[in-house]
Amino acid sequence: MGASMHKRSLALSLLISLAPSTFAASSVDLSVQGAITPSACTPSLSEGGVVDYGKIAARDLNYSTITYLQKFNMDFAVNCDAPALFAIRGEDNRPQNFSAGGFGFARASNDEPVGAFYLFISNYLADGVPVTAMSSSDGQFWTPLVFFAFEPDVLTGFGHGNAPIPTTDLSVSLSIEGVVYQTSWLPIHEEIPIDGSATLEVRYL
Repeated sequence: MGASMHKRSLALSLLISLAPSTFAASSVDLSVQGAITPSACTPSLSEGGVVDYGKIAARDLNYSTITYLQKFNMDFAVNCDAPALFAIRGEDNRPQNFSAGGFGFARASNDEPVGAFYLFISNYLADGVPVTAMSSSDGQFWTPLVFFAFEPDVLTGFGHGNAPIPTTDLSVSLSIEGVVYQTSWLPIHEEIPIDGSATLEVRYL
């Protein structure tokens, strides 16, 4: 499903503990933990989750600085069958990663990075009510969103104050902004694919 592909999985944490002793222990305990949520949530993207830049002439790109590409707008939504506590995690399927906060394009034939794209977000509504966006690395501690974008390996939550809230229907405006790095790095004597892919995953909290 491209950028709209999502994962549903039971998160398991494996904890290994050793009983304190002055002697070497002859056994070790392993604990498997997790939870099965009664709610199921489905993320979706308008436009089929596809951005197509077509063919761009190398002469229209900057030789020594980055070139900003056309912006594309999409609607991102998460629809649950009951109120659920969740966040969105971005995964870069073409990791390079040369640009902080961005998702990479596949590298050129000379193994140089071609560029990146950013997923800027705005107009967040949780069950029709405006909410704020926040980020976390572990799903426990949340800080106000500064970059206002979905980022690789970062959890983005929506709610009030300093924590996400259970939500049945989330809607977000998504602006996709691509950049191509300076062509001085690239083998512009050949056709270079612009090939980016990101997964937006619903993570239950």
